[in-house]
Amino acid sequence: MATSTLKRTHSTAASRAALRERADQMLRLEPSYIHSRDYESLVEDDLLASQPESMYSEVASSVEEGADVLGLVTGSDVRLLTPAGETFLFRCMNYYRYRFQVLRARLSAKSPRKKLIEELDLCLRKSQEARSALVQANVRLVASLAQKFSNSRTEFDELVSEGNLILVNAIDKFDIDRGFRFSTYATHAVQRHYFRVLQRLQRRRGREVNSPTEILAESLAGEVVEEREFDPQATKKLLAQLADRLDEREQQIITARYALQAKGQREEKTLKTLAQEMGLSKERVRQLQYRALDKLRALVLEQRLFPDVEMC
Repeated sequence: MATSTLKRTHSTAASRAALRERADQMLRLEPSYIHSRDYESLVEDDLLASQPESMYSEVASSVEEGADVLGLVTGSDVRLLTPAGETFLFRCMNYYRYRFQVLRARLSAKSPRKKLIEELDLCLRKSQEARSALVQANVRLVASLAQKFSNSRTEFDELVSEGNLILVNAIDKFDIDRGFRFSTYATHAVQRHYFRVLQRLQRRRGREVNSPTEILAESLAGEVVEEREFDPQATKKLLAQLADRLDEREQQIITARYALQAKGQREEKTLKTLAQEMGLSKERVRQLQYRALDKLRALVLEQRLFPDVEMC
């Protein structure tokens, strides 16, 4: 009996610890949403009852086979949303994020209630389902824009990868109550980003004597149009501190992406090549690259390695 009671006590303590850990995770989350006054009086049943009979149009299009679309299956049919279906999904995504914020205000970090945690989890899951459906319905848009801006398969893959991130960010910021289609908003956002990417590529190709370290320095400096000289000593100092600021995977990605592996090596590895070598998705490699660049930007600002460059 004593052993059984002890096991139940340990089990109860473990459950409470798990609840407190989950509550801590909930309290640290900050899911953004576009607010609407309707949400304050909206009941979930009424929201679900507003789902249109026709969520998707009859037209089905295919994303180009091989395109990397946030881990989604490629080469398969992509259904396009009707205006009513699009409105419904955006309202669902933002409503459940709003409900999450309201419910979380009742959450206690020290003594969280299991039922409340379950309700919060449900809100997160339903908002994510709506968001994923919006992403899936618009990946063809990103792929078609990437195809117009790219001159090679490698460029196409890179642009699709970056465009999908812009797409997800656009979904989070889009206000459906303004009365126009999301595709218009997303097209402008993705195109603006692609123009910036192409400007960087053109500047890079226009410099016949650019070294890999200069290219890395330019990436750290952000969007700067004018030509400038980079201090080689500052760049060497920056590279010498890679091991102190970056973990093993980040170091591998930065050195490969900017051809820093060996003296005289000028070929930069693509995200696709690195993904295959590291056993990761191409999107994950891209995220690690951006995280590493953010760390190095912080180092540049901290030590003023390039005092003549204005960081973005």
